Amino acid sequence: MIPSRPRLMSWNFDALITTPIALRIQGVASEQAAVDISKNCDALPTLRAWEGTAHTAAVEAFGRARREGAEVCDLADGLAGALETGYHALTTAKRNLLDKVADIEAGQFHVTDGWVVLLNPVEMSSDELRENMELRNDFQIQLNSDVITMGAADHSLATGLQTAAKKAGYVQHDPNLMELVTGSATPEPQSDVPNPLSLPGQMYQQHIRDEDAAITITGTETGTNAEGEPTKTLHMQDGSKKVFTETITYAGSSTKRPMYVEEDFDPSGKLVATTRVYKTDFNADVTSITYADGTLVQTMKYPDGTQSGMVFPSERIPNPFRRTAISSRTLR
Repeated sequence: MIPSRPRLMSWNFDALITTPIALRIQGVASEQAAVDISKNCDALPTLRAWEGTAHTAAVEAFGRARREGAEVCDLADGLAGALETGYHALTTAKRNLLDKVADIEAGQFHVTDGWVVLLNPVEMSSDELRENMELRNDFQIQLNSDVITMGAADHSLATGLQTAAKKAGYVQHDPNLMELVTGSATPEPQSDVPNPLSLPGQMYQQHIRDEDAAITITGTETGTNAEGEPTKTLHMQDGSKKVFTETITYAGSSTKRPMYVEEDFDPSGKLVATTRVYKTDFNADVTSITYADGTLVQTMKYPDGTQSGMVFPSERIPNPFRRTAISSRTLR
């Protein structure tokens, strides 16, 4: 499995190097016990302590135990070897992966819990942004290689243990119907994140990058518009921007009141939505959002805590919200 960053940080591999010692000791002890009792049984006729048909049967039984003791010892040694190999593979992979993360985060980047490289929210020019985006992509390719190695090391340990067990005749069976129905079957551990070299993995990383770039500021401008009103523009990493304007309005009032306007533009410069926020004479907070297709969503929050709203679809009949205490999630 490919672990997330928090899960990998919680993994402690010490048991993988101490357990093999105990396994080998117990394996040798089991074999030696079978050898000793078999030898003692063989020596009984010489000591005139026991002979005859029953003794012959006992000798055969202890001979089988001796062979099985050797198999137990071989199994213990095989499992111990798999654990030792797994320990070295896992610790090396973990160290390399975390070292790579540390190198990446020493600059203007950070790595998410799902091993996605993102650019830190710092102001930079368009040329610097383009260069850092290319560097981010290069770092992601390097990190993906270490993530794959980490997952392969974990899978290799499981495979090594299963191989050692199969040599001793232990075969893992598929869950039967009863186990599936009752949920008692032990499921194979699933990766915390998709394989970064697979299509789902590539789509996952791209989605995280796009989502982050759309909300991460890379530049700020202040100024005034044609009417002399103060404005503030926030430029995002993906090329989109938000323009905030402090203006006035007569909406919902008989006198001029402050109104705050937010205009959202996509990376191509197209206006996506305009949000206006102001208060009425009755001290109600009004939020009005106009989308590019002409749809208007307006909500009002009253002093008593209740809210109401109205949706004005483009060229369609308005759809009102009831005046009730509804959560902000309902109005999204």
